This record gives sequence, structure tokens and C-alpha cells, in this order.
Amino acid sequence: MRGSQDGKADLHLRVEQDGRAVWRGTDPELPHPAEVLESLDGRFRYLEMNEDGSRPGLRTAQLGAVHALGVLGGGG
Repeated sequence: MRGSQDGKADLHLRVEQDGRAVWRGTDPELPHPAEVLESLDGRFRYLEMNEDGSRPGLRTAQLGAVHALGVLGGGG
């Protein structure tokens, strides 16, 4: 993966020919990606805004998109 100023990201991720980033896990100090994902489970709450705008939040279509990403990404 490119873009790290210190180049360390290049050591831990490999980009496959199909464009997927694959964890190489060369640094024992870094947590495994599954551990990171597990630590984020239940940490985010998404609220739907109400029609009159008095409660801020996401529109219905935005909530649907976030949900679809979670389902497609295996996050529920």
C-alpha cells in the first residue's frame, strides 16, 4: 500500500493483481486485521434523521448504503 510518509505501510500490505490489499503481517507489534475489526464491533451507531430535521442523522438511502457495505464486507 502506498502513501505512507515513512514507508511502513508498504511492509504490511500487499496489493494483489485484482486490486485487493492483503495483510502480510510482518510486524508482530501490529494487531491482526481480524482483531482490529473485532475491536470495532458495536462501536458505531448510525441514527436516521427525522423528517423535520430536528434530529440530525443520515437519510434513509445513506443508512441503506452503510448497511450494504457492512453486509458485503462481512460486517453484518
